[in-house]
Amino acid sequence: MQTQTLLVVICVCSAWMAATFGLLYLVSRQERSLLDWAAAGFFFFCNGVVTAGAAFKFFPVMQLLIGIANAGAVLGHFSLLQGYREHIGQTSLRRSGIWLWLLVFGAHFVPNLLTDVAVRWPVIAGILTAVDLAAAVLIARSPGFMWRSPAALLQLTFTTSFVLYAFLLVRLTTGHETPLQVLGNDLVQLAGRLGLLTLVLPGTTACALMVMGKKEAELRKSAEVDPMTGWFNRRSLAPVLLREFARAKRTGSGFHLITFDIDKFKSINDTYGHATGDQALIHVTRVVADELRGYDIRFRLGGEEFLILVPSGHIGMLAERLRHAVEASPLNLDSGAIRITISVGCAGILPEDTDWSAVLKRADLALYEAKTTGRNRVAFAVPA
Repeated sequence: MQTQTLLVVICVCSAWMAATFGLLYLVSRQERSLLDWAAAGFFFFCNGVVTAGAAFKFFPVMQLLIGIANAGAVLGHFSLLQGYREHIGQTSLRRSGIWLWLLVFGAHFVPNLLTDVAVRWPVIAGILTAVDLAAAVLIARSPGFMWRSPAALLQLTFTTSFVLYAFLLVRLTTGHETPLQVLGNDLVQLAGRLGLLTLVLPGTTACALMVMGKKEAELRKSAEVDPMTGWFNRRSLAPVLLREFARAKRTGSGFHLITFDIDKFKSINDTYGHATGDQALIHVTRVVADELRGYDIRFRLGGEEFLILVPSGHIGMLAERLRHAVEASPLNLDSGAIRITISVGCAGILPEDTDWSAVLKRADLALYEAKTTGRNRVAFAVPA
């Protein structure tokens, strides 16, 4: 395939990339990464159009256009990297990107610097190599990275581009290639175009898949998690308890349930209003969560009633610690402090249990006992 044909393909694909992510950003403005990826497509398009125009001799080659093309290539790579940083919640580097563009563009007008084609090509290739390497390393080291995820495709894309530009850089700096022409010789042009095309085509696919995966995860979370407390909701209860009960039966490990609710919660709502009642729910769940371990699974069953799955440990000591922590942590408001207590019921798995609902039923009975015998106490369905 001729390099001119590659230029046409780059122009079309980068325009598609810019339009796709630009339109997606218009309907999902909270996803700032889409704006960065649309910008990457735009900068790649600028590079492709200027380079194609020069290659097809549609207009004379000027230093201004060379600066626009090269600065566009650099900022396109950088914007693709910045979009991934935005996607995973890292600090924005957009301001650094602007300075990088100005530096690269301005250097094209400094005598004996990027005005010389023999200097310009190695410098640009070196910058692109550094950006691609930084991106590949960042993605591979980001939290939750998996080799079967869309992020792996983007990582592979940056790695491939890095290899191409590193190869080009080595050839140029060791004297094996001398780009006497403004656009470089055939090998220089081919490596540069392939590096750019590698980012545009698989890069667009990878970024789109990452956004779709993030949206799917958010939808799944909204269906499974209580938005007020951040605890799992009742819809999530059966699948999780079924899985953990089967594991406990299979391995002989623990399976304990702690149920609790806020004492006299209705009076808090009636006295202080529902907004304060919501604050009380959030306050209690935060206090309780601070006492739990990472593998204790928390559920809001509805209203002011909650459940905790405790896979292992001394359930009695944990339940008493939760009760005491809530009692010792009043809800502080501008109008004063509200003392809050909870009643707690505990139950553990028995050899004769055939499903998790039997354990939950005993925990509910224990909670009922705690409430009917004075509240602010812990009751056990079985020795724990």
